This record gives sequence, C-alpha cells and structure tokens, in this order.
Amino acid sequence: MLERSIEDLPQLAQVFGDVRRELFARYERWLRQRAKAGTIRVEDPEAVAHLIVELCSWAARRRPNDPHAAGISDSAARRAVCHFVADALAPADGDNGACGGQKLRSCT
Repeated sequence: MLERSIEDLPQLAQVFGDVRRELFARYERWLRQRAKAGTIRVEDPEAVAHLIVELCSWAARRRPNDPHAAGISDSAARRAVCHFVADALAPADGDNGACGGQKLRSCT
C-alpha cells in the first residue's frame, strides 16, 4: 500500500525511500563484514542485500495473496527463506555454512 501511495504523497515517498535505502545498506554492511571475516561467501553484497529483502517480502507480503502458493504456510515460507539464504552464502571451503552448522533459531 505504501509503495502504491508514494506517487500521491511526495513526503511519504521521501520517508519510505530513506527507510528502504537504510534497510538495503544495513544488509549490505552485514554481508561485507561477514564476508571479510570469512563466515560467508558473497560476490556482490549490494545485489545480495536486495535479494534477501525481496525474498522476505515475498514470504511476508506477496505469498499470502498468491493462489499458487496457498499451500505454503508462514512457518514453511520463513524456513525456506532462511535456509535458502544460509545455503547460498555458505563458504565454498565446505565448512558448515553461514550458520556454523547450527540450527537457525529464527527459522524454527
């Protein structure tokens, strides 16, 4: 709804844009820090930050209204996003991935 209203409300567009930019910047910073520490593998942190946000948006906003995704529960969508991101960012050296082999707490 916010995204559809920004054309009519320029002040809302400014606030929404600022919040959205900060969200992407935070994810990008986190990705760069983790990659530098060697705990994840990421080629393009900016692009991956956007992908993560969009995956979360699909799970939370678009999926519930998609008749083709009607059989996917909230918890299944949450787990799928978490595990997909963790697996995608797992280091190539074969260690236990972005989660250090631990179960993702936020995905249970």
